[in-house]
Amino acid sequence: MPAQLTRSWRATLAGLAATAAVVVPIGTASAGPERPVTSTSGSTVASARTVVGSSPAEDWASSIVLDVVGRQANHREVALTVDRLERGWEKAAIAVELTRGDEWARATVDDLYQLILHRGPDEAGRSYWAGRLGDGAWTRDVAADLFGSPEFTDLSGGTAEGYVDAVYDRVLGRIPDRGGVDHWTASINDGAPRSEVAIFVFTSVEANGNRVDDLYDHLLGRAPDAGGRAFWAQRLVTSDDLDLAALLISSAEYQARAEARTDLAPVDSGPGAEWVISTPEAHGMDSDTLEGAYDYAFVDGRNTQGVVVVRGGEIVSERYAAGEDFDDWAASWSMAKSFTSATIGIAIAEGKIPSVDVPMTTYYPEWKGTPKEDITLRHVLQMSSGL
Repeated sequence: MPAQLTRSWRATLAGLAATAAVVVPIGTASAGPERPVTSTSGSTVASARTVVGSSPAEDWASSIVLDVVGRQANHREVALTVDRLERGWEKAAIAVELTRGDEWARATVDDLYQLILHRGPDEAGRSYWAGRLGDGAWTRDVAADLFGSPEFTDLSGGTAEGYVDAVYDRVLGRIPDRGGVDHWTASINDGAPRSEVAIFVFTSVEANGNRVDDLYDHLLGRAPDAGGRAFWAQRLVTSDDLDLAALLISSAEYQARAEARTDLAPVDSGPGAEWVISTPEAHGMDSDTLEGAYDYAFVDGRNTQGVVVVRGGEIVSERYAAGEDFDDWAASWSMAKSFTSATIGIAIAEGKIPSVDVPMTTYYPEWKGTPKEDITLRHVLQMSSGL
């Protein structure tokens, strides 16, 4: 059983008999204030093709995934986002968290590599910068690194003037005026880092204005008014594009546009997408009692990362700590023992493993003739193998 688990653990739960409630704690986290995310609001999300869009909140939840991540939302994402809205989360905060997700970050890195280096990133570079963006870095941090790379210098011909020409082409889509070429070439020749020159152009009012146009068109389907464009073109000199995106996404205009869209049908995707989200009451359980259990699980110092309650094959309630969500990776710790024993039991019942007394040399033949050859699967499961 791997030490790190993501939503794939739900596939294991699906193979278990679910006549009783299963409470699954998901790892531990550093101490911090609880940020509840539960599915006790009363709506059930079917595992087949529930029609989403029957409420403004569902429309908005589906729309932000499509606009920010670039794909259709799945039922789980819609249900949990609606639950957050019902619990008082600000729309801007939800949008910011979504843009800090791995999908958005990796796509942003891909776009910047194509824009600046005219190629896709290697996996190491993509993972590194996606992680940095997820931790709060700005897109300009990635751009500065790429513009300052020897590769970009080589692409621009190696000269200071060629570098300036290439930066203007990538960022502004035009040839620089003579004055701009002379000014920036002199700066580079006087020792200014080339990346600083590039970022100055990247965050110029002209470049920012172009990105303001793009964000308004993408999120609201229209051009910005003159006043709004001028304000944000200047504001983005010292702030990130995400600030504007979050504002637009949380606007009444965006909500109205989401409700009018016809391209928001959610899809089921990824491990665990087939799960039905129900309520405690639908399974004869009491929400108030669960609240008491959550209070116990998330008390300061206990450092619970998440709790999922499953009954009758359906998720009836779940809650996560600050900074965590249903698709985050989590250290499984001793929770892995429950999944491992359940998986082994299923494998034995299906005839894939003879019994718990099978020698481990069946799976590790290199152990034959060593002190390990007498170890059985039972020893491993009972943690009595001596390893």
